[in-house]
Amino acid sequence: MDISGSMGSTDGSGQTRLEQISTSANYFITNVPNGTYVGIVTFHTYAVTVSELVHLETPEDRKQLAAKLPSRTFDSTCIGCGINEGIKVLENHARAQGGYLIVMTDGGENAKPHVADVRDDVLEKVVIVESLIVYTSANEDLVSLSEDSGGQWFFAASHDLEAFVESYNQMLEPTDGDDTKKTLQLTSETFIIDDVTDEYTTIVDIDDTIGNNTVFTYTWSYGNKAERPIIELSPPSGCNYTTEDRKESYHCSENPTISEEYKTIRFEIPGTAQTGSWESHVKKRTSNSQTVVVFVTSMAADKDTPPIMVSSVLSQKNYCPLVYATVTQGLNPVLGAHVEAALAKEGEGSSTYDLYDNGAEPDIRRNDGVYSRYLCTGSIHGRYSVKVKVYSKSDGSVVESSVRQSRATYNPGVIDENGNLVLNPNGPTLLPRNVTFGIDSSRLGNFSRQISPGAFEYTPPTPPPTGGGTTSSDMFSPSKVFDLKAAQNDFTNYTKGIVLTFTAPGDDFDSGKASKYEIRYNSEDMNALLGSFESNAEIYQDTVTEGNISDPSMAGTIERIVIKTPNFTNSATSVSIGYAIRATDKAGNQADISNVAIIRYYFEPPKFALPPDTTSSPYESTLASTNETSTIDSSTEARAEASTTTKLPTVLSTKLTPFSTEKPSKRNLYIGIGILLLVLVASLGTAVSILICWLCCGNKSSSKSSKPNRSKPDRETIENPYADAFEMRNMENGTSKQYGQYHHKSTAIPRPSSLYA
Repeated sequence: MDISGSMGSTDGSGQTRLEQISTSANYFITNVPNGTYVGIVTFHTYAVTVSELVHLETPEDRKQLAAKLPSRTFDSTCIGCGINEGIKVLENHARAQGGYLIVMTDGGENAKPHVADVRDDVLEKVVIVESLIVYTSANEDLVSLSEDSGGQWFFAASHDLEAFVESYNQMLEPTDGDDTKKTLQLTSETFIIDDVTDEYTTIVDIDDTIGNNTVFTYTWSYGNKAERPIIELSPPSGCNYTTEDRKESYHCSENPTISEEYKTIRFEIPGTAQTGSWESHVKKRTSNSQTVVVFVTSMAADKDTPPIMVSSVLSQKNYCPLVYATVTQGLNPVLGAHVEAALAKEGEGSSTYDLYDNGAEPDIRRNDGVYSRYLCTGSIHGRYSVKVKVYSKSDGSVVESSVRQSRATYNPGVIDENGNLVLNPNGPTLLPRNVTFGIDSSRLGNFSRQISPGAFEYTPPTPPPTGGGTTSSDMFSPSKVFDLKAAQNDFTNYTKGIVLTFTAPGDDFDSGKASKYEIRYNSEDMNALLGSFESNAEIYQDTVTEGNISDPSMAGTIERIVIKTPNFTNSATSVSIGYAIRATDKAGNQADISNVAIIRYYFEPPKFALPPDTTSSPYESTLASTNETSTIDSSTEARAEASTTTKLPTVLSTKLTPFSTEKPSKRNLYIGIGILLLVLVASLGTAVSILICWLCCGNKSSSKSSKPNRSKPDRETIENPYADAFEMRNMENGTSKQYGQYHHKSTAIPRPSSLYA
């Protein structure tokens, strides 16, 4: 903990920086899992060990350690001194390897050793450094050390106690993979109460996957007991919890834990908290303004019921930071949730970005529970803290997953090492359309989750000169289209054209709107769409019958563009056509080329598109109803996705051979005769086996003890006769190519003892 002179500065909350980090450190000590070893080191011009590692098991252990938190500030800042002293404390306990150092500081270094001087020792001893940087944008070395050691760094603006506590909640996560042991943050909120008559109400939803160890924590900014806010906490039913000593008949007997020193109130809900909406009402006692922060955490209600979880990471692409948030329950993705990222920068207000799971860049696959968004639009240079909030959907709509249960991701093709497109000859596996993988958030009831993925430092790219001594301020291109799909508009009338659907990109990545679309196609060499996009035939507006390629929609909108049928001179009844698209913004910045959508276009109605009275294959009909489009992406592993929302007939390039084209009644007759013959043969075989057994073994059995032998024969195995039915096609040299389909090996099946009867 940094206790240098600058930590005595008072910010907008009325508390010094040291008081703020001490309050958050007290929160950490109070909430760290039982069995954790925690010590305290302070540093200014030099470092001091305030407490060696203490094994925290009881409330008294935590109280005694929290009492040692510092309250005074001194002199200069020597962060390297604090890191060295922290390593010594770890080594005094056992060894430093695998230990954590949580470094809290508010400024740059002005005393040696610096962070750069101790960096190599930290990395050599495999110590993980987590950093909480307060207020300042200084000390790049500490940020780098945190990242390189496998830790995270967090940034908190002045009087932003939420960011302090959220960073600690992230550090508190266990790493054994057991979600039922994790403390989940449901919400955090900061509000100011100016008037004595004002009352601030907060509503928090407890869903049925959580409820154990539920804690409502409040902090206030000014004064001690006489200034302490009045809090009334109401569950969905039953008695209310209160901070007041005088209790009414409707009040619970349990009292909150109150720390006047750290201005903290904790309501620990006994047992499993009730499912439903909890309301807290906060008032102030005096005329002094109070800044109140509320945090709500809980744990899984049952070890057998996985809680709704959210995880989040920050990344960067094309000079632009971006955030990913994954929402799951157990192994199932949660679909259709409302996910947003809040950015906070020192001296500026908070800005909010909605995150999407729509298959448009930076998202990779639609409806897989991973939500994402670029964060660079409107940002200026500086450090930003990020908070991700997840809520259940409230509009009543239902999202159907495009990911099938028990299904490997189907890749229609890959790009080989020479840059050539290689199609998957196996074709997609046909599975029932109503089997989905994922849980719609509306079916989970009301829930909320919150997490902090850390912080980032944003440096805008330098604009290139545009001529005349000026520079272009627009440095970001539209995002790449990942989900382009193509479909024949009408199988029975080829003049109705081709339908292209995709998610609209923006002006700057996924924000705003692009200026125009450039669509090209090729029916002979699909590789050319990726290798030399401009050399392919282009679609112009005069060949578009629906949509406008010169006036794109806002980012995130589903675009539908219908184009006229290309002219082909050959006499073929069908042709394969590949389409690709690229967006351009008003400054001329061009997006990357989209995935290639491949369609089999029919000039004569195929069998599956004919009326029911026309002889057709049942498997061809199934193929037509799958509504999937083959797509090829320019990435190393091709991306493709089935659309369940666009109701368009689509043809796959891979044709499945039907089992039979006989009429159902005739085929059923054959099946019945076959089954009868099998039963007769099996019965005859059984009779012969019994006769032989009696002739060969009957006399021997009678010569032995009259007591029957009840020992069972050893189990043997027979080869699975169905294994080959699961083998992938296109076998070469005894092996099969894997294109993302299932590959089931031949397995042995135990023969039950009853078969020996």
